[in-house]
Amino acid sequence: AVTHPIQTLQGIGHVLTHPVDLVSAVVNPYKQAMAEGRPGLAIGRGIVEIGSLFIGPAEIGGAAKGLIGGGKTASQVGKAGELASKGAELSSRLATQASAAVEKAGALKLVGAAGEAAKLEQFARILQKSANLAATGTEAGVSRAVRYA
Repeated sequence: AVTHPIQTLQGIGHVLTHPVDLVSAVVNPYKQAMAEGRPGLAIGRGIVEIGSLFIGPAEIGGAAKGLIGGGKTASQVGKAGELASKGAELSSRLATQASAAVEKAGALKLVGAAGEAAKLEQFARILQKSANLAATGTEAGVSRAVRYA
């Protein structure tokens, strides 16, 4: 849904009249990672970018729920270590998605889509809060992270 139609049209107009800005916004983070000697970051970013084309916020929440699906069972049989491991994995995934959302918001700002960028930044904050909850490795923290995401 478009909440700021004028800003959206201005952003689209900017992209159409300045396509180099769009290309730069997409390519520069990869160039920077490579220049810093961090090819893994560039590859990871590419995976997240491509994956995010096919996976939306609802699917991330569903994946998080599936990832910790055995949370109650694990606590009932005393497998706290397994839950902590799943919490750490979930936290990592959510933090990666939050980081990607922040970067995309920055790119949107560059092309004049401030309204859409603000929404994406808010989504990134939610993802980061969920990542922090999952990082606790406790049943309550991981469960809250899944509900919050």
